[in-house]
Amino acid sequence: MVINKRTLIYTWLTILIIGFLAYHFFPGIFGIAYIISDISHYYDLAIIIFIIILCFRGLLLISPLPITLASTLFFPPLTALILNSLGILVSTIFIYKFSEYLGFDTYFMTRYGKQIDKLKKRLDKKEIPIIFTWSFLPFFPTDLIVYLSATLKISLWKCLIGVFAGTVLIDALFIYSLNFFLPVAIPTSTQTISTQATSTQTIYTQTTTTTLPAISKGLLSPISDARARVTKKPFGIKISPATSPVQPEKFSGYHTGTDFEILPGEENTVVKVSAVCSGPLFLKKYSTGYGGVAVQKCVIDKKAVTIIYGHLKLSSISANVGDQLKAGDSLGILGQGYSTETDGERKHLHLGIHLGASVNLLGYVPQQSSLSSWLNALDYLP
Repeated sequence: MVINKRTLIYTWLTILIIGFLAYHFFPGIFGIAYIISDISHYYDLAIIIFIIILCFRGLLLISPLPITLASTLFFPPLTALILNSLGILVSTIFIYKFSEYLGFDTYFMTRYGKQIDKLKKRLDKKEIPIIFTWSFLPFFPTDLIVYLSATLKISLWKCLIGVFAGTVLIDALFIYSLNFFLPVAIPTSTQTISTQATSTQTIYTQTTTTTLPAISKGLLSPISDARARVTKKPFGIKISPATSPVQPEKFSGYHTGTDFEILPGEENTVVKVSAVCSGPLFLKKYSTGYGGVAVQKCVIDKKAVTIIYGHLKLSSISANVGDQLKAGDSLGILGQGYSTETDGERKHLHLGIHLGASVNLLGYVPQQSSLSSWLNALDYLP
């Protein structure tokens, strides 16, 4: 099947226009927090999604920066770098071949032949260092140099070497620098959070200033009779649909948090959840796999941590993002079991403690070694 070039161009332009309008009217769905939270429970699926986005984003003129940032916050540094590097290679080939197929070189040679010939002479034998420099500088759009290379008929291998070397270097600096600084508790910082309301499914953005939380050696119980409630999914348990103590089960991996079950008779009663530490409320939103979720920043044993409270009734969280919570303060109530408030899960509290200042909503990790980035709540509860 041969696709007409005119049809392909019109289709491409139509997709770009639709994407631009979607970004203009629904900017929240392109937010980093939204992207991460919607796939935060499905690690293997997340890898596939990121690869697809990274490979095709160049054709859609999508900036790589938010995708690189999202992958940095979601994956370990090396995994994020490998995914971005793979995306660079595939995206560069796609853009080059796409530009070549559409005949951009013929179009511009016909109209600007003399100027292009002069440009080719200036670039002669300097293509790779120029493409490398362009790709390394973060304020120059890398995709543009690929389109330009195809138009100037610079060989694909020269384009690949220059783009790959420059982009991988700047990505490595960005990813590892971000991972180095994120775990450090900073006295003051400004964070922009994309938050989704459960009732209307609308997206809104809040800008808040957070301060360094109080240092704590222990935590208060998030729920009454806390230890007696840990009967199904403690921290670190390996879960699969076949072996899970909760049936039916849709998740798999090593549990990063501690699940506190409801007691007999609490199915249709209010079960209060309290803050386990003192620190600012960093995020509250609807998240796939959790329903309502709140994230609080704290410091435990002089280590910055984020506390994840999952399966809450979102509308019950009266505190605003940025508000300072004290240990023991009322946070909200558990969501109704098997409803949108818990994203279809049973009524219970998932309490996760992630090391570092970055938010990681993963409820499960594929490797047991990855649990080193999390703390067992029962080690700190009374």
